[in-house]
Amino acid sequence: MQNQLELTDFLIRFSWLIERGRTILDAGCGDGLLADAYLARQGFAVNGIDASARMIELARKNVPEGFYEVKDLIDLQEGEYCVDGVVSLRALLQIPREHYPTLLTNFASFMPSGGPLLLAMAPGNHDGGESNPEIIESAGFPIIADGIDGSGDETYQIILARL
Repeated sequence: MQNQLELTDFLIRFSWLIERGRTILDAGCGDGLLADAYLARQGFAVNGIDASARMIELARKNVPEGFYEVKDLIDLQEGEYCVDGVVSLRALLQIPREHYPTLLTNFASFMPSGGPLLLAMAPGNHDGGESNPEIIESAGFPIIADGIDGSGDETYQIILARL
């Protein structure tokens, strides 16, 4: 199983796929500490959304150079953002799987010039349906790397893909 350090390695690999100065959407940013703080230090413009006003408040304090707004991932609309990459670490663990195809299609629409996607999802096939990589590839994102992280209270699959 992968540990927290390897999750950071995935974030580093994600950042290598985008030119510095470009914009990244953190969908379900939480307090901004892991992904947004790292990405901002690397010279990226960070836009973060989260359904929790409290998490957005913390993200604004933790990563003042980022732009944050309260928004539920389920409410995202196709083409609503124009970014160069999308990160969503652990937010998908809170969303019913039946919403994944629409959400991933929306993420693809946010990157009209293509771009990388870094996700953490519940591992395995669920209800005999498609696996996470199958769902992601069906939305047009070929998988670059994936792994399992069980270092915390939850086990999740980390997937790096690119349009």
